[in-house]
Amino acid sequence: MKYSKICILVFVCMLLASCKGKYTTNDIILRAEALLNSKPDSAQKLLLSIPHPEKLSKADYAAWCLQYTHSQYKLYQDIKSDSLIRVSVDYYENSNLTKQSGMAYYLLGCILQLNQNNKEAMWAYKKAEDLLKETNENNLKGLVDFKIGHTCMQDELFNQSLEYFRKSQRYFIISKNQNYQAYVYLAISDMYSRLNYPFDSVMYYSNLALRFSKQSGDSINYYSTLAQQGELLYDKNYTRAKEYILRAYRFFPINRSYYGAYLSYEYSKLNKPDSAK
Repeated sequence: MKYSKICILVFVCMLLASCKGKYTTNDIILRAEALLNSKPDSAQKLLLSIPHPEKLSKADYAAWCLQYTHSQYKLYQDIKSDSLIRVSVDYYENSNLTKQSGMAYYLLGCILQLNQNNKEAMWAYKKAEDLLKETNENNLKGLVDFKIGHTCMQDELFNQSLEYFRKSQRYFIISKNQNYQAYVYLAISDMYSRLNYPFDSVMYYSNLALRFSKQSGDSINYYSTLAQQGELLYDKNYTRAKEYILRAYRFFPINRSYYGAYLSYEYSKLNKPDSAK
């Protein structure tokens, strides 16, 4: 009888240990993870150097799927299937690996949103938000709330969107991530404009976005913010609007037809018909 109780106890302990799961100890995957934020292309090359990742242990393969999907998303690659990230979602489910589970649900939401499935994406983001609540992963928590805010914006739920952008802002301030702060300030400025907040408040957050994107060396966000300011000023200050939009026109060749329409209007208001033409 005593022996049976011991066997049952050992079995329960083993079952509980297996439910906890474990993260990878694979050196290549860990090196790739360390590179992801600064050099996602190098991280992906490292991950692809593993010839048959599906033959790795369950823990290593789940980590490989997580980091490879993350590299794809960071490099703006076309991700048509969510099958890889669901390997990670399933492995980390009900585990003690809260950070990895939250990241897996966050990336699942990103992929679902890329494929125009906002409803399921919101569910995944909410799962990530709940999982990460008690962690210190402030950058990741800020990204999750930013995505929820962006999803609300797409559904024209602007007040809810603003609420989540502000939550995101608080996390990025804690993490002192100037690059992410720049994006969230631009988003708040946009929401203020859509919700008819005072123009000074709209420009205040836009100027914060401009300053932080410059400090973090993010040229794309810097010129996107300049373009936004040009559009905000298009019927208020023709000279400044023309200057800002012209700089964006030169930086983004692919968007020249869009910015050209604004420039034509500004030049006409400045009595420069040749430039307008």
